Amino acid sequence: MLNCFYVLFPARNNKFSAVEFIFFYYTCLSSLIQDMMKKKLYIPLLIFLAFSHFSIIFKKPVFYSVEADYEFGNGNGTFAQGQAMLIQYKVRNLSDQTVKGFVAGSVSTQDAKILHSFEKYVEIPASQSQILSFSYQPSQPGIYKVFTRLRNSGGDLAANSIQMGYAVDHIHSPITRKADFYQFWHQTIQKLKTIAPNFKVIPKAQLSNHQYDVYLIEMQSFDNQTIRAWYRIPKHKNALPVVLQLPSLGGSFYDVRSLEEKPRHGIPYDFAVLSLNIRGHGNSQDDIDPGDNHYQLITHQLHDREQYFYRGAVMDCIRALDFLQTRPELDKNKIVVEGASQGGALSLITAALDARVKLCAPDVPFLSDIDQLIKYAPWVANELARYQKSQVDLSLWRMQYTLSYFDTKNFADKIKAPVFMGIGLQDGTCPAITSLVTYNKISAIKKCYIYPKAQHEGGGALHRERKFAWIRQQFGL
Repeated sequence: MLNCFYVLFPARNNKFSAVEFIFFYYTCLSSLIQDMMKKKLYIPLLIFLAFSHFSIIFKKPVFYSVEADYEFGNGNGTFAQGQAMLIQYKVRNLSDQTVKGFVAGSVSTQDAKILHSFEKYVEIPASQSQILSFSYQPSQPGIYKVFTRLRNSGGDLAANSIQMGYAVDHIHSPITRKADFYQFWHQTIQKLKTIAPNFKVIPKAQLSNHQYDVYLIEMQSFDNQTIRAWYRIPKHKNALPVVLQLPSLGGSFYDVRSLEEKPRHGIPYDFAVLSLNIRGHGNSQDDIDPGDNHYQLITHQLHDREQYFYRGAVMDCIRALDFLQTRPELDKNKIVVEGASQGGALSLITAALDARVKLCAPDVPFLSDIDQLIKYAPWVANELARYQKSQVDLSLWRMQYTLSYFDTKNFADKIKAPVFMGIGLQDGTCPAITSLVTYNKISAIKKCYIYPKAQHEGGGALHRERKFAWIRQQFGL
């Protein structure tokens, strides 16, 4: 009788999914038709079919429109050790009818292992919003994935996912530093010192204005490669603080803009700045030209640590510091190194290797906790796989061995300059967990802002403002 009830009222109350409903409906209908035909109830059968399908054929379809997202309030999407993760899912009903359904979801590890599931029935009146709260108490520090959806009998009305952090200041992974790590870098720096820099300072009047002068700088770096940079200094000023700006992977500096002109990347007018194009970038591609695929720079000569791309790139940063030491207008006790992604990694490594760096301000740093980077950033794993196929008998272990000499976490405890870092919690290019591993190993004065909904752009213009406010405070400006 219950089955017949659902068949007789197909558009009435049910809690089946769309597929389940269709299967159930036509199974019951087929059985009922067969029974009525056996009893030769042809006229009642026709009346029944017309009645039972009338509401489906002529009923006006209902379309629901909703928006859904996660709410963090004033939080940054991370929760302290011992504090339950609070998941707040805000649903806004944009329809002219009440939305009824279930909000359901799960919490999983970054390896997609589901740890917790939740569900709650909701009714959201037309043009109204509702925040659904769920909580989960993790047992281990880490970054967790949350998936949430709103569904009714017709299927999903909204589906969202986000990452949250728990006890992020306790996220760690083992050091992978090899026994000759420091010897390798000492010998590398000594080799750089044997190469005459041959600094050339070329005025660029067309890029200068009434506030500052701009120069093109050329110099010889590691393996005697020519690298170039743009140098901007305020007019008629001395004892200037200076920013050594380092590029992201494939990024290039073609001019030096102010913070007002480029809120996400610029440098304030009252700072001197050297924007360095390391080898393979911008106007420093005389010897290494990646063409359209700058990803291949991360595997350039990866089979041999002596020839590996980043060995020379790090030395390009050290050579840039050498240039800054020659400039009489600068205060050598006010040198900042900064950059994002690859530039963030180079900032950390440079600060660890050279005490001339007084402040270090990396954003979303690359080359951090490389084993996990390979695991959680597919673009890195794909590039390593491509390079591996191009070489004879090159194992993943061998590539990881070389990369360990360039992993920022292996430099972190040697950084003495204060550090100011920005991290995007949703970053899939340089996952937040990798940056946090390096950050947690830094023993120097440090500050970190985590942006809960940001991806690889990090904190954007807001973080840029915070960064230079911090720099001014540290330097007493």
